[in-house]
Amino acid sequence: MNGIIVLICGFLLLMAIKLLIERNFIGLILFCVALFLVFGVTPHTK
Repeated sequence: MNGIIVLICGFLLLMAIKLLIERNFIGLILFCVALFLVFGVTPHTK
């Protein structure tokens, strides 16, 4: 399970770097909002 999470986080990081390189700030803002919604709103199970 941890390997999948690390893989997904790495992929998301690559996407963010790609958006930064392309100077796609609207995409980057939407990307950050999506990340906040995915990780900030969902209840974290312990």
